[in-house]
Amino acid sequence: MRKILPLLTLLLCAASARATYVGSSSPVIDNTGTATSITITYSPTAGNCVAIGVATSAAATISSVKDNNNVVYPQRSQPAVASSSFSYIYALCNVTSGITSFTVTFTAGPAIEGIVWEGSGYSGIGQSGVAGSAAGSTSGTTSTTTQASNNTVVSMFMLPDGNTPVATAGNMRQNALFHGVSTGAMFDNSSASPASTTNSLTWTTSSAYSVSSVEFSTAKINYTQVASSSTTATTNAQALTFPKVAGDYFIVAGYDGLNTGVNITFTDGGSDSFTQLTPGGSAPCNLATDGDTIGASFAKIGASGTDTVTMANGGTSSHKVIIVAEISGLALSGVLDQTSNCTDTLAVTSLTTSSMSTTSANEIIFAVFGVANALTFTAGANFTILAQVSTLADEVRVVTSTGSYTASITTSTSGEIAGFAATFMYPTTGGTLQSGAIKLGGNAIVH
Repeated sequence: MRKILPLLTLLLCAASARATYVGSSSPVIDNTGTATSITITYSPTAGNCVAIGVATSAAATISSVKDNNNVVYPQRSQPAVASSSFSYIYALCNVTSGITSFTVTFTAGPAIEGIVWEGSGYSGIGQSGVAGSAAGSTSGTTSTTTQASNNTVVSMFMLPDGNTPVATAGNMRQNALFHGVSTGAMFDNSSASPASTTNSLTWTTSSAYSVSSVEFSTAKINYTQVASSSTTATTNAQALTFPKVAGDYFIVAGYDGLNTGVNITFTDGGSDSFTQLTPGGSAPCNLATDGDTIGASFAKIGASGTDTVTMANGGTSSHKVIIVAEISGLALSGVLDQTSNCTDTLAVTSLTTSSMSTTSANEIIFAVFGVANALTFTAGANFTILAQVSTLADEVRVVTSTGSYTASITTSTSGEIAGFAATFMYPTTGGTLQSGAIKLGGNAIVH
């Protein structure tokens, strides 16, 4: 027993480890305006998460951010419009061993500063955000609705006019004089529980500012952004706010008014191949009495970069709604498991899909619901609404055991509701969930 207890204690301590800030580099600054790269010396521990904050005195064309192992770090946040202050964040979790430096490559022109931030105990990248002002201001704030306890929001601020920032919410990690008259800063703030977490600065002289932020999450699956819009045009094109990441998946839902039985299809600018979900064995799911259609498709992203997802269905001008989700951490192949039947009911305030029996323990349930007239949606038990816009809503749930599952939703008033659900698999590694995050690319955050 004497030998077993210390081992058991060690295992329990390891299981309860909390995410924490590890350290950050000294700022690296180039004021010449002629450089095409900067290198930041820093050595993170393998398996940790790293953010590289970049501040520039003018809008920069950054071609790549890599470590010395030639691993590319995706852009997770980009600057808001500001006249002389721009901030960017590139981030990655589960970094490799042997890293000693990071190199930012860009087009010559702006003065530039780079800082590295490191944290441990995080599972993946969560929400990103931007804020900024080209007009004069003496404070700057970015707010992020974190999704799990002990999540951390890391921000990169850029201020002109020689101001020294004072953190009013968040932990200042680094700041430095930049370009002779400017200040860059990277700092973080953790939430004890899921909540709106604010990083904010004040300074003395009214000036423009830019701030980019990214959430590091302790959760295995994270819901971060949602892109959604409604139009009466023949197509509905939704641009992503943040660049998509190769290996992630799109799951896209659509609603088309007055187009019963027409398949709702999607394309994007990156030639990703979309597969339609087929509730009940056929692609359309109809609000039979009202004559409208809901549908959804998924696609594995082939290459990183900016993108727009377009919903097209034969060219009819009518009510068209699109919700675009980008998800990471799913299975590399064979990702779709089950799809429910299409359920359509008149004069109700709630709807439950038909059941699905999952074949893998670790899956995400993705459900789509449409209503004849714009209503307020409330998620079913154990589900989280990713987005609701006009007559369309989608919701998700993460499950960790096989079983029979349904999805349900409630509406604010009685009407016709149609809906269906599908389950997507994500892998395990060594008995624990593979690190990953759900990133929903677009222009609104809905939790």
